[in-house]
Amino acid sequence: MSKRIFNIHDSTDSNIPSNLDGNINKKSKTLIEQAYARMRIDIITGILAPNEKLRVAHLQKRYGISASTLRESISRLVSEYLVSAEGQRGYKVSNISLSDLTDLTELRLHIEINALRKSIRSGGQAWKDRLQGVYEQLSQYEQPIDKGDAHNWDLLNAQFHQTLCDGISSDWTRRLLRLLSQQSERYRHIVINFPKNSRDIHAEHRAIYEAAMDGNELRAALAAEAHIRATTIQIIQHAEMGKLPIS
Repeated sequence: MSKRIFNIHDSTDSNIPSNLDGNINKKSKTLIEQAYARMRIDIITGILAPNEKLRVAHLQKRYGISASTLRESISRLVSEYLVSAEGQRGYKVSNISLSDLTDLTELRLHIEINALRKSIRSGGQAWKDRLQGVYEQLSQYEQPIDKGDAHNWDLLNAQFHQTLCDGISSDWTRRLLRLLSQQSERYRHIVINFPKNSRDIHAEHRAIYEAAMDGNELRAALAAEAHIRATTIQIIQHAEMGKLPIS
């Protein structure tokens, strides 16, 4: 049920506690974050399909939120390029395409492989300890990947790739890789949901992890490149066979 949010500065009731405005703002922020998180998952998993128009009345009913909360949530999704504005016609889920996927992949490879190699050179033991901890958590979710728990796997997968590159002190590299990873999530979920998938993603991650821990820069870079390209190759192959509505 939607909630009205009152501005206490317009109230003449002197018995209202002075901290009420802060409490209301916290509650409002929480509702926005919850709505945003639910919508984001629905976009990533394809429940809200690419190019689908976002109808305010329908979404209010679906998520049980007010129009203002919905607008704030959509604004956050626009800033992440998951939702696109249509001028005066409202909003729609951003499209996905093979050209977009290829562009993301090539840019990600250019930045991530370079960051991985530098991390192996300068990361040190503290970086290896962090990488080991994330890898062990990720391994619990992908032997094999449970489609019903794909969201938690994806969070750990993103953290694993982020940690691989965390051995360098470059905030811009981290920001760019985080954005590219977020934009790749929808494509990763397509692959996870293939009826039959011969890939052993855990083995791919293990190859990267072991090479990084051994300090083998070249082997880690080659394993990471093969792993990142594999998703793109699979999607392109399925699209060319007419098994995916992506062009």
